[in-house]
Amino acid sequence: MTYSLPNNLSNQELSSRQSLLDKKKEQYKFDVAVANTLGIRGIAENHERTNNTWRNRFQFASFISSLNRIANHRGLISRHAAKIRFDTVDDLENLEKKLLDDPTQENSHDFFGQLEYQNGENTTEKDQRQVKEYLDALLRWPKVDNIKGRGAELFDDTLFNRIPVAGPAPISIRQVSLKELKGFADRGFPVTDAIFLEGSPFYPEDTSLKRMAREGRLYLEDYSSLSELIGQEQNGESEARFCYSPLALYAQSRSDEQLYCIAIQCRENSRYRGDTLIDPNPKDDLDPWDPIFVPHIPGAATYESDLAGKPADYSWMAAKTIVNQAHNCFHEACVHLGRSHLLVEGIIITSNRQLHTDHPLYGLLQPHFEGTLNINEFGRTVLLNDGGIVDRYMSPKIGDFRYLAAKTVREYNITDELFPNSLAARNVANLSYYPYRDDALALWHAIREYTEDF
Repeated sequence: MTYSLPNNLSNQELSSRQSLLDKKKEQYKFDVAVANTLGIRGIAENHERTNNTWRNRFQFASFISSLNRIANHRGLISRHAAKIRFDTVDDLENLEKKLLDDPTQENSHDFFGQLEYQNGENTTEKDQRQVKEYLDALLRWPKVDNIKGRGAELFDDTLFNRIPVAGPAPISIRQVSLKELKGFADRGFPVTDAIFLEGSPFYPEDTSLKRMAREGRLYLEDYSSLSELIGQEQNGESEARFCYSPLALYAQSRSDEQLYCIAIQCRENSRYRGDTLIDPNPKDDLDPWDPIFVPHIPGAATYESDLAGKPADYSWMAAKTIVNQAHNCFHEACVHLGRSHLLVEGIIITSNRQLHTDHPLYGLLQPHFEGTLNINEFGRTVLLNDGGIVDRYMSPKIGDFRYLAAKTVREYNITDELFPNSLAARNVANLSYYPYRDDALALWHAIREYTEDF
């Protein structure tokens, strides 16, 4: 296709372009009624709903995917019939051990193919009962001695420490300056050097927060923006759900240059909203600060103590779980819904109203618009509606969830969030292990080079 800029066109060509844009302005509008109903500003009327091109391509891709699943299923069954005895649940346990020792795709196919076969229509009730008992044991994996892979990693911080740089919300981690560290107590996060207990990789030689801040080795995940979310109340058989706005403090080790979580406060201090003091004079004599949890506390729960059912302190595990919940809530509401679907919806409307199809910028952007309005409409009617999927399964109330997503869009500054600018603002260049940063930068430079050439 040949693209052209308006300044290279004749008056007649410009007039023709303007006529088309006038028509598209009638087609691409914001649906104020829907926006007011859902509380999300910038909802587009879906002019593309009647365009079957994307829908047909989507259905064809789904059909091909189904055929592939059927073919794979038949291939698995035929392979297993030749080399696996389908008699007892011992086969499952043996295949599970093989998969855990060597997690290859083939071993995964073996295990799940055996599981599917032994739970199928052609097996006896005894076989199916054995499979059910086996699956029940897997669901109780922290308490069952003879099931491997029970989750020792839940008691170890190794995986948790990688989540800020390679998890669902790897854009939250930022460096803490010495000035910010000094202001922590004023905002309700009074961490001191006493957080480093015996057993910490920093103990006893490297336990000065001020020195860490000066050396650029102190980092923070701040989810205080989630403080406006309210958890779901218990409703009939549904359990109550809870929302938190944690602060998670990390330090980079001098020896191995890895990131370690050293303190967690599970919710923004009740006297504060962001940096604003809302309750300067607490009416009770209790400590006004929300507690700070640290690793390596005496009597902390371990993999072995949990298996044995011994009394232990689970507070650090609970604090890590709360931070993980914040990771996912922030990702889904702010990054996924807000900065992806809703933000791009506004760009789609603007581009179609202002850029002719022959404009090179439209040609560059249009492939990334395909299907978005249809997907967003589906999300509003099935996922984000009152009583919908998000309302049933996410922790916050659906109205608060939508509000947070909309607020994220309103406050979003595209220039500030250009990836190199975001990295610079968060000052994360010194992190030696940050796979999200390294992979995303490679993609950023490749896309920029392609865009400039285009």
